[in-house]
Amino acid sequence: MGEKQCIETMSHDHSSLREYFKFATQQALARAGFLRSRNLQVLQASVLFLACLRSHEDADFVLTMVAAIHRMAQAMGLNREKTFEELSPFEIEMRRRLCWHIYLLDSLSSELHSIGTQIMIEGEFDTEKLLNIDESDISPGSSETTHSRVGFTEMTLCLLRIEMIVHYRRSALVGYRKSDDKDTRRNPDIIEKRLEELEELHHYLSDHYLRFCDLSVPSQWVTATIIHLALARLLLTANFSNEPATDPVSSIEVVQKDLNRDQLFATALEVVEFALLLETDSRTMKWSWFFEDIRNG
Repeated sequence: MGEKQCIETMSHDHSSLREYFKFATQQALARAGFLRSRNLQVLQASVLFLACLRSHEDADFVLTMVAAIHRMAQAMGLNREKTFEELSPFEIEMRRRLCWHIYLLDSLSSELHSIGTQIMIEGEFDTEKLLNIDESDISPGSSETTHSRVGFTEMTLCLLRIEMIVHYRRSALVGYRKSDDKDTRRNPDIIEKRLEELEELHHYLSDHYLRFCDLSVPSQWVTATIIHLALARLLLTANFSNEPATDPVSSIEVVQKDLNRDQLFATALEVVEFALLLETDSRTMKWSWFFEDIRNG
């Protein structure tokens, strides 16, 4: 709700209501024994709660809570696919969804603080990705294995976010940022390779998601917009050196003949425009709080 609508409907301003319900949720989690619980529903509630805390004032709290939730998930075996073997299809899918949402929270909170992530895909995380299905495709009574659909479903947007973050964390961009070797960081061949990987990712996302999006449907329009926004951001990241520069322009590595500084500037403007569009478009304005991590990332 906007501020005016919030006061008219709830008789209180947005910020005071937010703090009230935040405090109430924290008390409910405390009474449920959150830190000692191995209950799946308590963990689900905790993740949903943290997913709604998008302000900068909550950033430190979310970072700390994600650490606790990560350990709880490990203790419950959510990061290991083999622990799901005796469970029903519904239980397996719910655990996968919970595990990947924790992964998303860890990635977003770590990026906001510019620190390393707590969850490492390699070695300690082998939970399979979510099924591309609608909610009606699975229920607690489902006894047969459900298979992913081809096309846009109610889980497509979530799957897209997972695909983008997994690519971002697994790609050479991570090594590019962390490398202490200046020659490596500024090597045109390495940057060229990253740009080729982005082109492959673009084709993959277009084939698996973008071509199924009906832009007249708000959720599908959002998905298409996020794809364009995320790819534009990754393109900029791939072209910037990690080496500090007094002149911001000099930190840009132009490695393709057809990709010059003017085009990179146009891409940067595109990122701002897409982010602003998500926040102000009438079809998505009511969800603008949810896109804060995309705007600020």
